[in-house]
Amino acid sequence: MVNINEDDFFQLKFEFQENYRKNKCKPPPTYNILQYVIFDTRQGPFDLYYPKVVGYDGDMLVSNRLLSILREYNLQEHITFPGIKYTFKDDERNDMNFLVLYDDYSKYIDYAKSTYQLVVSDFTFRKDEFGNLKKEAILKDNIKFNSREEYYFNMRKRNRLRNDPVYVFKHLYCRECINLDMFYFKNEEGGVYLSPRLVKRLEKEKIKGVDYWNNFTFDFVG
Repeated sequence: MVNINEDDFFQLKFEFQENYRKNKCKPPPTYNILQYVIFDTRQGPFDLYYPKVVGYDGDMLVSNRLLSILREYNLQEHITFPGIKYTFKDDERNDMNFLVLYDDYSKYIDYAKSTYQLVVSDFTFRKDEFGNLKKEAILKDNIKFNSREEYYFNMRKRNRLRNDPVYVFKHLYCRECINLDMFYFKNEEGGVYLSPRLVKRLEKEKIKGVDYWNNFTFDFVG
């Protein structure tokens, strides 16, 4: 990044994150944290960059082309700041947008109606080339929790230093999510999720950069 020093950018990030934390139901950001930032990218140009600018899963940079597609679909609460500047091969451009999904939808998960799996913690081992969970990575299947509290109690018992197995969702019950085409979860389920129909559209339009997304498919019921 250029045009802003590291200390100033750190202060912007801190203020932005504090804005996020004000209420349980997150408010939209009130200003563009990237207003004075110019990114220097060596890869692309892509339609999507997922740099976690402010440390949340719900922020990303999207091209004008991708944004025009997303506007045809149902997105969770969000705000968009246009004209994000970046350089690619010494060419300065401003055709990206800072898109922020500002409410954490994991609070709507009905854990008692959801199903989980216990899997090995090694990401390189547990998924195949298509991102699907390998059968041999599943240690225990169809696990149920009675509540969010029980789920997180079990997660907190995990020793990360020993690479203990981790719980991942198999089927999530989320009535508030089922009619959305794009939303995000924080914490253990963290990531941005896209509906199957939106994924197909992005494939059809040959949108570049989706491969770098944390999560972009889901099998939810509601």
